[in-house]
Amino acid sequence: MAAGWDLAFPLVMACLVFIRGHAPLPTTSEEPNPDRPPAPTSVADLDRPPAPTSEADLDRPPAPTSEADLDRPPPKVPGFSPDDYKDDGEEPNSPATERRGLVPDAAPCAYDRCLQGETPCAELLARTGCLCPGFTLNDVVPEAAALKAVTSAGSEVVARWCAPYSYVTAFVVTVTGKERRRFEADRRSGAVGHVDDMAEVCVAAVNDAGAGEGSCVTYRAPGAGGRPLTAGLVGGALGLLLLAALAAQLCRRRRKKREAGVSGTAGGE
Repeated sequence: MAAGWDLAFPLVMACLVFIRGHAPLPTTSEEPNPDRPPAPTSVADLDRPPAPTSEADLDRPPAPTSEADLDRPPPKVPGFSPDDYKDDGEEPNSPATERRGLVPDAAPCAYDRCLQGETPCAELLARTGCLCPGFTLNDVVPEAAALKAVTSAGSEVVARWCAPYSYVTAFVVTVTGKERRRFEADRRSGAVGHVDDMAEVCVAAVNDAGAGEGSCVTYRAPGAGGRPLTAGLVGGALGLLLLAALAAQLCRRRRKKREAGVSGTAGGE
């Protein structure tokens, strides 16, 4: 029985080997994926770039595969040009920067800070794209205004000033430290009423953050400097007249004494 089993086992193994050589091995079943790229079958397929599988892949530029591709300029993007950019890191001259007034070749705005009713520089920038001088913002106390002149105009006194390069909501004029008038931001002059012969007149710019430093001028009324001299001359003349009157009175007394003495001598003889 053991000898028969020893002969049957090699025959069984030989049959199994024969059957395996003529039948494929069992594999796992898998559904084909249409999005998966085909597997490479040769060395040329390994060097070939993968085929696009979505719309994003179709819009994406191909990756460089050689030194010539690295030296090739980038593709053009609609609405932009390589000339819009500079090597020194400056901002490109796009239409958006031109609308903001940041064009490097723009001219300064025709803004006169001493002109009555002048248009704010921010409006000039929005209209023409010009360049405004540096202005402080509304959360910063304004710089000092420049009081140019204080003159007499009939019964009133008129002050003239220049605005600072700051955000201003109003101008305040003071006389001898007391507020006299308040003017709007576009005003550069105004009457402040009657002022004494000599007084200090100041103007200050104000905004939401507070009042700036005042610019002051000492006002002297026309002819105020000659009035003390006139008063001195009048006083001197009155003093001379008084001295003359006293001298005349003394002379009369002496003359009367002499006359009295002469008449007494004549009566004794």
